[in-house]
Amino acid sequence: MTQRGTARAAATLLLGIALLAGCSTEQQASQTLPEPTTAEATPTLTALGPPDFPMPAEAREQTPEGAAAFTTYYIELYSRTQQTLDTQYMRALSAGCTSCDQLMSFMDGAVAQGQSLRGGETEVIAMSDPAVNGATADVAFSVDQAPLDIVDSAGNVIDGMSYAGSNNPSSGAILAWDSARSTWIMQQLDIG
Repeated sequence: MTQRGTARAAATLLLGIALLAGCSTEQQASQTLPEPTTAEATPTLTALGPPDFPMPAEAREQTPEGAAAFTTYYIELYSRTQQTLDTQYMRALSAGCTSCDQLMSFMDGAVAQGQSLRGGETEVIAMSDPAVNGATADVAFSVDQAPLDIVDSAGNVIDGMSYAGSNNPSSGAILAWDSARSTWIMQQLDIG
C-alpha cells in the first residue's frame, strides 16, 4: 500500500470513529419528533366452523360481499357436512331455518342408523349481488349438486335412497346479522 493509500485508510477509520463517538454522546431530543400514535386494536374474532375448514374473514363482514362469501361458505359447509355427518357447525350458523334443520335432522338420522352419504357435493355456480338492508340480507344464487347415495354400514346403496343430482338455478337465502359473533346466520335456505 502506498503512503497515500495508508493516509486515506487512516482518515476513513478516524472519520468512522468520530461518527460513532458522536452517536454515543447524550443529546437533547428534537422537539420536532412526531407524536406517538396508538394503533386501533383490531378485535380478534372467535373462529367459526370446523378447525380444518374455518369460515373465511370476508364472510364475517356486514356487507353485500360478506353476505355472498357467507352464503358460499355455508353451501360448502353443507357439502362437507354430508361427508362428515357432523352437523354441529351448520347448526351454529343457522337459526330458525326450517330447511336447514330438516337437512341436519336427516343427516343426524343417518348417523343414528349407521348410514353414510356418498357424493352429493354441492357448489354455488352463480350469485347475484346480495341485497343487504341493515341486519338482513337476501341472496339469490344457483347451485349444482352431484348425485347422492345413502349407504348402509356395509357400503351398500339403500334401495330408494339415491338422488340423481341437479342444477338449481333459482335458489335463495335470507341471512340475519349476529352482531355478538360478527357473522351472518342462515335464516332461510331454498334450494330449487
